[in-house]
Amino acid sequence: MQIPYQAKIPSKNHNVSTESLIAKSFQIILSLIIFILISIVFVYLSLGIIISFAPINFGKILGESFAKNFQAESKSVPYQQEEQIQNIFAKLKNVDPQLQSLELRIINSNDLVNAFALPGGIIIIGTGLLEELKSEQEIAMILGHEIGHQVNRDYLQRLSKSALILVIYSAITVGGSEVPIASSLNDLLDLSFSRRQELNADQFGLELLNKVYHSSFGAVEAFQSILQIENKLSTNHKFLDLNILKTHPDTKYRIKKLSEKVAK
Repeated sequence: MQIPYQAKIPSKNHNVSTESLIAKSFQIILSLIIFILISIVFVYLSLGIIISFAPINFGKILGESFAKNFQAESKSVPYQQEEQIQNIFAKLKNVDPQLQSLELRIINSNDLVNAFALPGGIIIIGTGLLEELKSEQEIAMILGHEIGHQVNRDYLQRLSKSALILVIYSAITVGGSEVPIASSLNDLLDLSFSRRQELNADQFGLELLNKVYHSSFGAVEAFQSILQIENKLSTNHKFLDLNILKTHPDTKYRIKKLSEKVAK
């Protein structure tokens, strides 16, 4: 007797996923976002390590382009005390062989009441600031502070990480992004540093001062002179283009921190 075949009806369709397509898409997108974020954090942290091994005069071409803007403001006649200031700078550089490639450029302009650490190992100081400092040690402290920025590669840290942020922003932004990107490019050209970088440079300047002069005199006094400059120009309602008015810590706070270190 022949038994007729009866096909078994499957309890579920194995060719169709029971998982929601939306949920699966969300999981894929979330995994991709997490991977991108981890990659960004890894690159961001790696930059700091890589940059710490860069030569102290790395980025010379970029530094020269910055320097030209300042040198254009300099008087045609050289600063009378140019040699004395360069001698102070030489004393500071002689502390460590890695500092020998650093260059100091004095801008003979009463309007430049400032000092900058530029890429490529270039340090700029204006005679407007030099004339307000009251001793060799005060000048040495300001120069030591800028040398600290160079040794810590602060300019490279800022430029590289700002560039990374700009690349990421450009990659994920669509339409109408010209203004934010232009703003980011301006940030790349901003010579100011973070508060942490400034305090670290203050510490370096203090240590360099002690090594050269075997005394911390001039560290606190340099910033007291800067505070007097701020007060004077504020009273005269003049605009003071000093880094400390941007991201630098408050000058009184810096004086307080340096005073504490000197007292130890």
